[in-house]
Amino acid sequence: MTFAGKLFPPGAFCLSNFYHKHGIVRVAIPATFTHYIYHLKFHFMQTDFITGELSRWISNFNDNKALPFVTTSALIKLEDLEKFVAEIKKQQADSVRIYFLRLQTGETLPALALPLALPAGDIPKGCKWHEASSAFTQATIAMVPAKNFTIESDLTFAADDIVLNNMITTLMPGIPEKGTGLNPPSPTKAVTMVGTK
Repeated sequence: MTFAGKLFPPGAFCLSNFYHKHGIVRVAIPATFTHYIYHLKFHFMQTDFITGELSRWISNFNDNKALPFVTTSALIKLEDLEKFVAEIKKQQADSVRIYFLRLQTGETLPALALPLALPAGDIPKGCKWHEASSAFTQATIAMVPAKNFTIESDLTFAADDIVLNNMITTLMPGIPEKGTGLNPPSPTKAVTMVGTK
């Protein structure tokens, strides 16, 4: 994730944008912390999540099966997928697990810091999280590295998620300061989307 702006003097604060259900929230962050994050230069939604945080979002999906999925599709750039695969190969991954998850409505996701609102104060269309209920957002996916891939006797697939120091490398749709990557339309009517009529 990349925070726009420059390094401030020690003790100073800078403002960064975080998504909230009611708009863009400006949050003051110590300059030293911002400097650290700025140099991580995450340009896509690959990041390391605390396993408990990711587990909570997965439970938001699994424990609310009656909610509408809402999400029609998601887009991830091939370049970003290749970077993710290169990173998890370093962790000796031999497979990828795909989880379904939901955020709570109004929950901020710092890894998807978004640009300022439009002049009218609205959130750009591609930055909006649709709501499946008053409590939870639309569904999205998270890809995580796994190892020890096997096919069991009953033809179920099995593998162990790779967790390093209670953190797990994750790739999700979306690009910081660009949008969520969910429910993407075709940019041209000349291109047919298989999942649409």
